[in-house]
Amino acid sequence: GERFLEDRLRLARENKLAKAEAIAFTDLAELRLYQGNLGAAWNTIEASIRCHCGTVYARTQRILGRILSARGQQTEAIEALEKGLEAANKKLAIEEQIQIKLALSLVYLEVNDIERAREHVEAVEAVTSLDPALSLIGRTLHARGCVYAASNQLSEASRAFTQSLSIFENIGEPYRIGLCHAAIGALRSMSNRRESGRAHLEEAQRVFAKLGAAAELAGVEEELKSAAYENISPMMTRALTLAGVTTAALSLTGLATVSSLRIKPYRMLVAVTNDDLATILSKGLEAENYLVVRVQDGQEALSQAGAKPSFDLLVLDA
Repeated sequence: GERFLEDRLRLARENKLAKAEAIAFTDLAELRLYQGNLGAAWNTIEASIRCHCGTVYARTQRILGRILSARGQQTEAIEALEKGLEAANKKLAIEEQIQIKLALSLVYLEVNDIERAREHVEAVEAVTSLDPALSLIGRTLHARGCVYAASNQLSEASRAFTQSLSIFENIGEPYRIGLCHAAIGALRSMSNRRESGRAHLEEAQRVFAKLGAAAELAGVEEELKSAAYENISPMMTRALTLAGVTTAALSLTGLATVSSLRIKPYRMLVAVTNDDLATILSKGLEAENYLVVRVQDGQEALSQAGAKPSFDLLVLDA
């Protein structure tokens, strides 16, 4: 918490450890950013930069860029992040390079430059290894989801956010769990599924309130107050993907790489004769991010069963 960081800061000052003082200031600036105290966050990150005595540190620049972005200074945020990326490249700091590129992708989305945002996400996806892999894969999937959403590719965005959520729930990163719920909630509302949207937004609200993430909490609460959610009761639905199984397997085998980011959803073969029932089933499954192939009867299903790519589940009527 803040008291712990202030104690670190005091000890660094007492022992005249300039680098430790700068790191403590950066950590404290990030905490104050989460708390929504932008004025204090700005003053604190400036103090960190002064302690660095002219040396550019990638993480400090990343936090500075995020603070500038939160203040609405997107051009300055991009400049700060690019400066940090240059420092990370010189130090061959792969994880920091990835985090800065993801931060840049989100800032570019804020200025409606979808192509530049996509370029940065794709640059991260091209990296062959990550350490620690799962957290960065989750963050990359979230950024990819944001790019898809900005491009109005809602199904693809939903898959990416859901896979990201699964990863963060597995490894226990509550702040990013909240971000994923908020993103999924907004998408469900855009798809006219407001009951599900409200449920995800309320879950994000609960997470952010517990963490004290003031800015994110305010955004979610503002959305929940909108006319779209009047008289809407929450109903949680969760898209089931292979994300949890796949990431667990990657974790156990040591194969957690960004090349594995495009986790495939289940492929469903639906063999239902009744057209109305088949339509309801197909639409419902597709809304939950399954890929559906519909056939008329069991005989046709049998002929399709050996197709490539293979199906994960067959749904038959009685």
